[in-house]
Amino acid sequence: MGGGCREGAQAIFLSTFVMIGQNRQSDFQQAKADHDFTEQELELKTNTELTREIHTLTTEPARSAAG
Repeated sequence: MGGGCREGAQAIFLSTFVMIGQNRQSDFQQAKADHDFTEQELELKTNTELTREIHTLTTEPARSAAG
């Protein structure tokens, strides 16, 4: 009967380390996802600004020529 308790204790001990490892992996994945989201938002903002500037630059000469 004592052997079963020892095996149960070992299983609990090992499962604790597995859960800690999974939690760390989850934290890492969340941090990476947050970073990637922030970078994509910045890239979208930059691309939008560039598109607006290109639009302005390409429509101004047409307005000047028409006027």
